[in-house]
Amino acid sequence: MAVGPQHSAALTHKELEVLRLICSGLRTKQIAQMLGVSPKTVAKHRYTMMQKAGAGNAVQLLRWGIKSGFVSVE
Repeated sequence: MAVGPQHSAALTHKELEVLRLICSGLRTKQIAQMLGVSPKTVAKHRYTMMQKAGAGNAVQLLRWGIKSGFVSVE
């Protein structure tokens, strides 16, 4: 799936924040603590992003995030 950064409006600010934290290797509980939300909220953001990306699992979501330019690999 080759979706470019021009689709950034498809992700909310919180979804983008969660995606970047997922890509940095943090777990759901860690992300929830950092953002001051419940782990269920983080899981919901991940689920919504997976739907938008057409991803079937977290690895596909991460690949989509990188290809889309939402996150970078350092």
